[in-house]
Amino acid sequence: RNIEIVAEALARYVYNVSSHGNLQLFSGGLGVQQDLVEAWLGQLTSQPRATQLLPKDHSLHSNLEEAMSRYLKDVKRTTFKADKRDPEFQFYDGATYTMSAYNVKPAIFDLFLAVAILGYLAVVYLAVQNFHFLYSAMQKLSSPKKLKVQ
Repeated sequence: RNIEIVAEALARYVYNVSSHGNLQLFSGGLGVQQDLVEAWLGQLTSQPRATQLLPKDHSLHSNLEEAMSRYLKDVKRTTFKADKRDPEFQFYDGATYTMSAYNVKPAIFDLFLAVAILGYLAVVYLAVQNFHFLYSAMQKLSSPKKLKVQ
């Protein structure tokens, strides 16, 4: 049903027949063949379609090319390479993989640094929260002491 709706909408737009009321362009022999749709869905879902998992001569490519050449005049398979200067796109080719392994230093320094920063922030937080105690202690230390006369 969705295939029929999309096909009708595209055909009405392309051929500019949207004003002809309830005209069905894809009916009868031009209608959607359910068994053909199910066969293609079975074919497409039975194989991985990820670009990096398909080799160049995969049967899915040849099946699609053959099916399209039945209904279209000019069908060609074109392969291309992406521009190396464009880092936004990464195209994979067949089943060739490169693995990189790096030797890195242990993260213990980062752990010690994080603990030191956490301790510093805890001391600053406690000093701000208990500032009135610090202030009164500083006043007692800085105020002159009265001597008792005997």
